[in-house]
Amino acid sequence: MQMSNDDNCELFWGARCGKTARRVLIGAGSTRIKPRLPSTNHNVDHEWLIKFLEHDIQDKNFLRYTKRFLKAGIIEDMKFYESDKGTPQGGLISPVCANVYLHYVLDMWFDIVVKKHCKGDAYIVRYADDFVCFFQYKKEAESFYKSLAGRLKKFGLELARDKSKIIPFGRFAAENSKDGKTDTFDFLGFTHINGKTRTGKYRLQHRTSRKKLKAKKLKVKEWLKSNIHGKPSDTIKLLNRKIKGHYAYYGISGNYRGLLNFYRFVKVALYKVITRRSQRAYLSWARYQYLLKKHPISEPKIYANIWL
Repeated sequence: MQMSNDDNCELFWGARCGKTARRVLIGAGSTRIKPRLPSTNHNVDHEWLIKFLEHDIQDKNFLRYTKRFLKAGIIEDMKFYESDKGTPQGGLISPVCANVYLHYVLDMWFDIVVKKHCKGDAYIVRYADDFVCFFQYKKEAESFYKSLAGRLKKFGLELARDKSKIIPFGRFAAENSKDGKTDTFDFLGFTHINGKTRTGKYRLQHRTSRKKLKAKKLKVKEWLKSNIHGKPSDTIKLLNRKIKGHYAYYGISGNYRGLLNFYRFVKVALYKVITRRSQRAYLSWARYQYLLKKHPISEPKIYANIWL
C-alpha cells in the first residue's frame, strides 16, 4: 500500500505494503542523515492520529471503531489500564496506524516543507519506522537535522540523537575525503557502501550487516540444537527452508560473499551438531560430505539484480 496520493511521494512505503525491503529505493546524495526513532507504536498521539485519518476518510463508522481500538487499554496483573497514547501491540491495524502517523508527521512535511527550502536535491526513504535522508548540500542536511527533533516532539515522538548521525555519502564523498575513505551506514539489514565497478565507475554496494549476520547465525545455531534428535535428512530439509529465506532477502547483486559466509557457517554448524549427537563412531568430514551429496544444503543464490 503506497501511503501517498501524490506521485512526488513515491519513496514513502509502509510496513506490509507489498513492497519488499530490497525494492525500497536508496538514492546517493552527497550528505546523508540516518535518524533513529524509539518505537513509534508506543508514542502515537491518539488525537493527532484521528485528525490525520479524518483528513482522508469520511466513513464515521470506521473512525468510531478506530477510536475504540486505540482506547481499548490493556490488562496487566489482572488490572485494567486505559491507553492514552500508542497503538495496541499485536493488533492487525497497529502497523497501519503507525505508518499513517509517520506519513503525515514526517513524509508530507519533508515533501511539502523541507524540499522547498533546499536548493539542492533532497530525498527521504522510509520503510515502516526506519528511514534515511539524502541531501546534496551539507548545510541543508544540518538545517534539517536541527528542525527534525522539534517536528517530532510536536507529535509526541522523540529523536534518538545518540543513534542518529550525519555522514558524507555518495559518488563525491571519497573524492572529498582526506584519506579517500568514506563512512558506511546500515539500513534494512544491509550495510551500504560507496564502491566502484571494475572500470572504476561509482556504484552503491550493499552487504549483509555484521549485526544481522551474527544474529542470524546465532538463531540457526540455536535451532540446530533444539532439532538435534531428528534424522539428518529431515533436519537438512527443514534447515533448507530457513536458509532459503535468508538467501531470498539478502540475495542481491554484489552480496554473494555475504551469502557464502552464511552458507559455510551453516555447513560447519550442522556438522558439529550431528557429531555431538552421534553415539556411534566418529563422523569424519569425508563421510559428512558424502551425506551432503545425498541431502545437500541449499547453496547461495542471487535472487535480484539491482544493477540492471
